[in-house]
Amino acid sequence: MKRVLFFEPNPHHYEVLPGYAKYFIELNYHIDILTNEHINDGNEFCIANFDENKICYYNYNSGEGFIKVKELLDKYIYDFIFISSFDHFVKNERVSVYEEVKKIDNTKYGIIGCYHSMNNLKYNQEIELLEEKRIITLSETTYNGIRFYNISPIYFKSRQLYKYKIGICRFLSVGNSNNVNELIFSFDSVLRKNENAELSFIGGIKKKGFFKSQLKRKIFHPVLSLINFSQYSSSIYKPICRATRKKIRLLERVSFENMYDEIMSTDFIVINIDIRRFGDEFHTTRTTGSKNLVLGFEKPCIIEKRLAKFYGFSEANSIIYEDGFLEEALEKAIKMNSSDYEKLSKGMYKMQCDLYEKSISELEDMIKNVQNLRK
Repeated sequence: MKRVLFFEPNPHHYEVLPGYAKYFIELNYHIDILTNEHINDGNEFCIANFDENKICYYNYNSGEGFIKVKELLDKYIYDFIFISSFDHFVKNERVSVYEEVKKIDNTKYGIIGCYHSMNNLKYNQEIELLEEKRIITLSETTYNGIRFYNISPIYFKSRQLYKYKIGICRFLSVGNSNNVNELIFSFDSVLRKNENAELSFIGGIKKKGFFKSQLKRKIFHPVLSLINFSQYSSSIYKPICRATRKKIRLLERVSFENMYDEIMSTDFIVINIDIRRFGDEFHTTRTTGSKNLVLGFEKPCIIEKRLAKFYGFSEANSIIYEDGFLEEALEKAIKMNSSDYEKLSKGMYKMQCDLYEKSISELEDMIKNVQNLRK
């Protein structure tokens, strides 16, 4: 029996597991999945349709991941260890998961895995991963001229084509990488012209922080607006009107069950990465989890042009805007009719199907390449 051990060393990134598991199952592997205990986060497989005999799930307590890996390696014979996140930090220090697992690896063909950002690669310690092409990336990425296998974990559930909800237009922002201020102020401007919309945040901003920022704006904006100084009269200090606040939902951290429900009931997922915090990282070497959610749930996204190009989105499946014109993109989404929305959803489904087939093909090629190294 072909068998692979999935290991997630972080207390997050669980959302990629259903997609990667789906591809290995398609290639007739049995999968053991080892993750940090995360009962409060719910079950990332809750809407996936899998043969339960194909997957066994194991948990470890914080700090004991590598110990549990060794226990499973001693117990079963594996073809591979699959690291679902090579990116791993302990007390803000980058730790090479590859180096740690390599010390105890006794599998037939060794270690393969995914980098969510190639900026986190520890080149000197992980040169073998590069030379032997054992690295997966979530978007088409190159590093020092090396092209990596692009395998996108976009499976969460069986297909369901969503119709545009006649009435209120629902926007959703997921995670902590978006430019929250830009999105809120753009939404506020649009809502002053068209109240037929709602904006929800999963992560990104907490209720307490939102309240404090509003209080500061109410206090400082009237004073700063009198100063002829663009830095202080910018919209970042403008208070949000009460009507807008009522249309913003701050969900903070939610379970996978609740997150999937929110995604299924939304119309557009907004991806507006905060380049002041991350620079060009998300445009060149890093993939936001929102990309996989958009594709997995066939949800049209609203995304900045340069980012759309890196992730492969087009006007056939998304609303694409130039930097600084998010407000116009939101307004276009609100005014979009049901027929045009369905075209975008079908376009996203086509991209999903293409990436699904490509991902399986890439995984097959990667496995063959790594197996040949051990012959």
